[in-house]
Amino acid sequence: MSPTVETPTAEPAWADLDAGWMYHDEADSWFLAVGTPQGGPTLLGLPSFTLVAPGGPDAPVGTLSRAGAAELTVLPDDEPEHADTPLTDENGVDDPPGRRDRE
Repeated sequence: MSPTVETPTAEPAWADLDAGWMYHDEADSWFLAVGTPQGGPTLLGLPSFTLVAPGGPDAPVGTLSRAGAAELTVLPDDEPEHADTPLTDENGVDDPPGRRDRE
């Protein structure tokens, strides 16, 4: 069975957000804008990195202000049961050219 991730429905008020940028709201909560498979941006709450549902309890309060860009580093999973898991269409995003040829 392929893993699935449910993303919130695109929020029109978030249409102008730029993926990769951090924002804060009037309650001084922080968010990271990320792209979705549907093409529109959504927000991850910080520091929990949970998806924020529009109108949900963790949704931004008032106006969002862009604070700066974010750069994330993905560290390898050192757990033995996951160490040999190859990237596939189901668990990899934007594989570099030729990646699938080496598997």
